[in-house]
Amino acid sequence: MQIHFAPVQGQTDALYRHIHAELAGGVDRYYSPFIRIEKGHIRERDLRDIENDTNVTPQIIARDSDELNRLCDQIQERGFSRVDINMGCPHPPQMNHGRGAGLLPYPDKVATLMEAVKSRQELSFSVKMRLGLQSADECLALLPVLNESPLEHITVHARTAKQMYRGEPLYHAFQAFLEGCAHPVIYNGGITDTNGIHDIENRFPQIAGIMIGQGLLARPCLAAEYRSGEEWPQQQVEKLVWQIHGRIYRHARLVLQGDSQILAHMHSFWLPLENTIPRKLWKQLVKTGSLKNYESLCWNCENS
Repeated sequence: MQIHFAPVQGQTDALYRHIHAELAGGVDRYYSPFIRIEKGHIRERDLRDIENDTNVTPQIIARDSDELNRLCDQIQERGFSRVDINMGCPHPPQMNHGRGAGLLPYPDKVATLMEAVKSRQELSFSVKMRLGLQSADECLALLPVLNESPLEHITVHARTAKQMYRGEPLYHAFQAFLEGCAHPVIYNGGITDTNGIHDIENRFPQIAGIMIGQGLLARPCLAAEYRSGEEWPQQQVEKLVWQIHGRIYRHARLVLQGDSQILAHMHSFWLPLENTIPRKLWKQLVKTGSLKNYESLCWNCENS
């Protein structure tokens, strides 16, 4: 079973992807956080994130064929031949502008995007989507359009955008989409441990793979544990977390200015790890407003 690392805004940048691949591994494919058009222009920092990264599939978010083509032009210029289209982002700033999950209730708009996909035969495309915006039935109305499109695979987060990241995945709705889809389907949503991976394998033996985002951020060794069939001891898990942290922190000290910027960046690193390290330590790391105190906490842990 292939394991794909879902892109997470503000977390899985190029630095994190490289560190994770080197220290943890087990992942078959990494994706960049979506590359977007903002105020009429492609965000340069999104493009910088994929520069010289041959181990990533660039993800884009677009509301129409014009935006898709502009983004694909820039990605292709940088030597990439594969693009993932985000049709699942549930956050209002994107949905309200007709991007991400905001496309799901409109088969005609999705059809327009897919026509642009068909015209770019030099690129290989995949789609990451949700079951729907409000209703899990919305994905079924898209099947005729998606089935006729040249897609490498479709990743489906088994929730609606309305659910955000809360609540139980809608397995029956995912099954209905899976049965009607002509492309390989990758499951996404709610996996936090190897038992969860095996449960999805058993529920949906015909899927092509599993995509994990928050679960891999919370337990970076998760894919490696699945590959080896053995769960890592807690001490080894924490050692890996501190190794990843050390590299990210040293980089933050080099590129960020001021204690507040550095602390904000590192606080975001720790947020998914609430249940991975001791609770008391986690609270201290995410709440301290002093870089000196933060470094003292880290030094004590890294050298204990």
